[in-house]
Amino acid sequence: MQKIIQTLSRLKNVVGMDVVELSPKYDASGISTAVACKTLRELVLATINKKVKSLV
Repeated sequence: MQKIIQTLSRLKNVVGMDVVELSPKYDASGISTAVACKTLRELVLATINKKVKSLV
């Protein structure tokens, strides 16, 4: 998953990110929700880090 996040964070002109098709009704344990939140957080942080490094 880390390679996917690194690849996605290298994309230029990203204007938005979205999580689709997450159904809490079918995620009784909450694992899918946790993975979706972690993935979104990692993508946001990677994007922010890329922007900060470009300013230096």
